[in-house]
Amino acid sequence: MGGGEMKGRAIYAYCIVAGVSPDRLERAPRGVPDGSPPRLLSIADGIDLVIADVDASAWSEDVITAGLRDIDWVSERALRHEEMVSFFLDADALVPMKAFTIFRSEARARDHVREREASVRAAIDRVGGCVEWGVRMRFDERAARVARERDAAAQKPASGAAFLARKKQIADATRGARVEAAEVASAIVERLAAPARAHLRIPPPEGSPTQLVAEAALLVPHDAQAELERIAEEARAELARYGVDLELNGPWAPYHFSRGA
Repeated sequence: MGGGEMKGRAIYAYCIVAGVSPDRLERAPRGVPDGSPPRLLSIADGIDLVIADVDASAWSEDVITAGLRDIDWVSERALRHEEMVSFFLDADALVPMKAFTIFRSEARARDHVREREASVRAAIDRVGGCVEWGVRMRFDERAARVARERDAAAQKPASGAAFLARKKQIADATRGARVEAAEVASAIVERLAAPARAHLRIPPPEGSPTQLVAEAALLVPHDAQAELERIAEEARAELARYGVDLELNGPWAPYHFSRGA
């Protein structure tokens, strides 16, 4: 969308979907503020763009730029966008658009997608029948120390000297526990990826807390989600011995696996 003001109607784009019937949209959520009920804009056989009419003056580049400085403005619209996208999680394929994607007309919206048809079809083939799950593993030094002390207490040292030696061993081991935790967490990521079609590791952002030892996105077939959750539950008990907490979140639209579409 170009800069400056727009007048009249504009098109808000939510996502590209495959295998969605128009009557499904009767149950769709409200969508962005002041937007019309969503509808399907045909792109190709079986592939549609989910769109809504919006007031062009309320979604001009100048308005969006100003709105991005207002956390409440951003939050409401981003949440409404995500709610609409998530409504199509069980579509044959779902390729989400970025929030605040605006076109001047249906023709412009259709042309935008068709100009990228090869990459769009590649994304649909890649993510079809899948959703995205996220996993984060964080290290807690105190939890690691408590777990080691619990293991040591179960061994019941025979003498006072042995007890003091064991305490020193625990202290020394705790100092290297984060490295060990990161190695275990990395192996758990591979285990979680077993039922996934694809996965990618997400490097920690600069300045992120050192407690984060692993983060990944998983592209999981609809019928493999229960298996993923089962593996995660088993892994939590193992990770607790190393002071690591596993957070599994999802399902989400496959943002990480549809980039470039």
